Amino acid sequence: MEYSRRALAVLVLPLLLWIINQHTAESLELVVFPNRTRLVPLGSNLVLNCMALGPGPHGNRPKLVWITPGGKEIDSSFGRLSTNRGYYTSHLYINNISQSDAGRFTCRATGHRKKILEEEHFYLNVYQSIIYVDCPTVQILRKNSSGLIRCVVDATPAVVVSWRLKGRYIYDGPTYAQERNGLRILNVTAEDAAIYTCISEVPSLGDFRTRDIRVRVIDPKGTSGEVRR
Repeated sequence: MEYSRRALAVLVLPLLLWIINQHTAESLELVVFPNRTRLVPLGSNLVLNCMALGPGPHGNRPKLVWITPGGKEIDSSFGRLSTNRGYYTSHLYINNISQSDAGRFTCRATGHRKKILEEEHFYLNVYQSIIYVDCPTVQILRKNSSGLIRCVVDATPAVVVSWRLKGRYIYDGPTYAQERNGLRILNVTAEDAAIYTCISEVPSLGDFRTRDIRVRVIDPKGTSGEVRR
C-alpha cells in the first residue's frame, strides 16, 4: 500500500506542478498608477508606477520595462526619462514634460528571451497654459489706414480668440476682421481709439485669459503727429 501511494505521488506531483504553473502564468496581471490617463501641464514632472501581481511562468519573476509612445524601451536610471526597478515594481520618471511626450506609455512584462507576457498602457496628455506671445497693452494705429491690433496667443490644445469692445463682442464685418495675429480695423478713424479686450479660451480645458489693450490713433496729417486719445 505504501509503495502504491509513493508511486501515485510520483505520477501526480508533476501534473499538479504543471497545473499550478499554468494558473500562475495566466494570473499574471500588471497595474499602473496613476491608471489609464492623465492630463498634465507642459514642463511639469510625473512618476508612473507599474506593479506585477503574481509571478510569471514557472514562478519566475518577470522583468518590467517601459516603452515610450515612439516605441523605444527606456533603460536608464538617469536623464529626463528614467526608470527604477524593484522586485515586482518599476517606476518611470518623466521630468520637464514636453509636447513630444504625449501619447501611450507601455509597461511590459517579459520573460525568457524577452517573451512578452503582459502589457498595461498609460495615456499621457499634455497641455500648455495660455501664453500671450505678442500682445502689447498699448498699441498705436494710423488714421485713414488699415491697422492691426496684435494679440498672438499660444496654448495646447488650440486656443480660440475673440474680441470685445465696450462690453460687446466684435464680429467680422465692414469695420473689423479677425485674423490669426490679431484684430484688423479696416479703416482706422479717431473713434477707434479705445480699450479692446483680447479673450483667449481653451474650451476643452475650461481655461481662459483676457488682456486689455489701449489703442491710440495717430493722425499722420497733424503737424505734431501727436497721439490722439
